[in-house]
Amino acid sequence: AAGSLPVLLDDDGRGSDYKFSRLDNICGHREAASITKPAKVDYEALLALTDEVRRIKKQRIKKDSAEGLKLMTAARRKVLEACNKVQGANNYCSVWKKISRRDGKAVADITAQVKAKMGGK
Repeated sequence: AAGSLPVLLDDDGRGSDYKFSRLDNICGHREAASITKPAKVDYEALLALTDEVRRIKKQRIKKDSAEGLKLMTAARRKVLEACNKVQGANNYCSVWKKISRRDGKAVADITAQVKAKMGGK
């Protein structure tokens, strides 16, 4: 039982069909009772597609510098806006970095659709 305790503490979806941490919510509903049709994305892969993150890597800008923070904020905004568009167009209740179903069934992965909304870069 002691080994499963951290998992329980990290589970904001108790009492629902889903296991998640609210910190992984990108957009949409984040309360367990409101989650009916969630989707997930590979957030890091989507961030890596942005011009801002490419610039950080290419110019070796520190992410915690003023310029790095500005670029990361812009990159996250681009991913958020694209996630919002795909979420609305496909009637998903929310988009997550990480979420799973308790019964093991798959949660829709919309990374490719979000990537297309971002211009497919």
